[in-house]
Amino acid sequence: MQGKRLRRIVWLWAGLVSTAWANDFSYRVEIDSPDSGLQSLLEQYLDVVRYRDSELMTPEQLRRLYRDMPKQAADLLATEGYLSPVFTPTLDDSRLPWRVSMKVEPGRPADITDVVISLVGPVLSEPDGEARQQRLIHGWPLKAGDRFRQTDWDAAKRHGLQGLLVDRFPAAHIRDSEAVIDPAKATANLRVVYDSGPRFTLGPLTVVGLKRYPRSLVDNLWAQSPGAPYDYTRITEFQSALQSTPYFDSVYVDVDTDPGHAEQAPVTVTVKEAPAQKIGVSLGYGTDKGIRTELDYRYNNLLDRGWLYRARVAVERTQRELETGIDFPRNERGYYDGVFIRSRQAESQGLSLSKVETGVSRTRTRNGIGLTYQLNYLTERSQLGEDRKINKALTAGYKWVRRDVDNVLDPRRGNVLEVQLAGAARGVLSDTSFVRGYARTALYWPLGKQFLLQARGEIGQVVSQDVSRVPLDWLFRAGGSGSVRGYAFESLGIQQEGGIAPGDVMATVSLELQRPVAHNWRAALFADAGNASQAWDGFTLKRGYGVGARYQSKVGLFALDLAYGEAVKKWRLHASLGIAF
Repeated sequence: MQGKRLRRIVWLWAGLVSTAWANDFSYRVEIDSPDSGLQSLLEQYLDVVRYRDSELMTPEQLRRLYRDMPKQAADLLATEGYLSPVFTPTLDDSRLPWRVSMKVEPGRPADITDVVISLVGPVLSEPDGEARQQRLIHGWPLKAGDRFRQTDWDAAKRHGLQGLLVDRFPAAHIRDSEAVIDPAKATANLRVVYDSGPRFTLGPLTVVGLKRYPRSLVDNLWAQSPGAPYDYTRITEFQSALQSTPYFDSVYVDVDTDPGHAEQAPVTVTVKEAPAQKIGVSLGYGTDKGIRTELDYRYNNLLDRGWLYRARVAVERTQRELETGIDFPRNERGYYDGVFIRSRQAESQGLSLSKVETGVSRTRTRNGIGLTYQLNYLTERSQLGEDRKINKALTAGYKWVRRDVDNVLDPRRGNVLEVQLAGAARGVLSDTSFVRGYARTALYWPLGKQFLLQARGEIGQVVSQDVSRVPLDWLFRAGGSGSVRGYAFESLGIQQEGGIAPGDVMATVSLELQRPVAHNWRAALFADAGNASQAWDGFTLKRGYGVGARYQSKVGLFALDLAYGEAVKKWRLHASLGIAF
């Protein structure tokens, strides 16, 4: 009985002492290395550093970490190619806080002296097999003479494998790999054997999760027939195309890459359907048109065919618009067809317009290029001062758009180019014959790490023997936030009694330099020029320049500009903000 009491007292005393040490014990760590990068590596990953602020640390635990410190440091330095380091550790436990120090002599890093890459498997029987093998060998990231690092070695092996996985051989793997290290000579000899595995072709398509929408929505986007070679890029493009439609909240495409199923590998598409109806509300403000309110309604499954019915109403200070239409799913050739009817009333610079427009369109987007063909019938009533007109035109139009930017919502690099061409023939539901051409571009260049240079320009012209019978909606005016800043919205055109009439020709250019100044805020310095007129003869550019601020928020872009219009000798504030729900 007394023995049990004695053991309990000893255990209680040991616990109290341990707790006291844990509460009061502390130590410092100092790493001394001639290479600051290696010093940072050790200070980040050595356990003796990572646990120094632990409230549960005891002297016994520290001594264990101290004993393990050289081996752990050697393993860390080996990943950077240092194979023969020398460590001098010391532990000063004479007073609190204890002091742990280690001097590091990393030695000479290992260099790669030989690289042997080989490829085996059915890929060599392909028509491009020899070329792929040469690309693999010559494109392998690590070369003789490079520093050996474990992370680079791992990344290089993955890089070589990736080229096989994405094109016909998704079961490719590394059959064997070896890094022979000679610490005495500080050298590394590398060897990797890649095995392509069997050539894969695509088999039948299975769709899981369809309940509301017809399967043709998926099949028309799947441009692969059974037996087509496996192509990872096309599969991901197919998944992205499905995801971008309004029919699905989520899409996942899986190809069975079991080597036993290489011939006609099953493809499974798992979808989560989106609600059939959607109502959207958006609010915006701009000094050009004032407050903008828009209500949008969509029904995604008209007549159970996946036809998309849409209706939209938008109200601004200077404009009211109502539109309804039907968009059809993509057909086998990759085109989206649609029909619409639109009504718009607008007042600007003394000109009042009221138009009703109906038409059909066909659109296709491929490799970053969008094509649109459109046939529109427009009836327009206009009034400028005492001049009242009723014009109508049946126009055939073509639009070509190329987008090559790094970020669609907030581009920092790349360019956008758009070209439009439209025309009408007198007597074919049109008051007069005319041809209209229009083009615009936007360019984005990063200058160093801080500055962004933006340039944009547009040009347009209408050719007709009787421009007075061309609907004014097809003509041009300039001025405002997205045109020539420093001038009121659509205030650049032909001065007439009662207001500003649109012109036959138009051109604008803009140059803007941006620089970040705070989180999501950028300052801007810009210069704009442009005008709209009856002809190029006597055409003069109206210039504006100023400063601005940009704020990229989660709900939209806020832009504020203060611009001076040279021709009117006035400063003008331009602002815009859009929010979608």
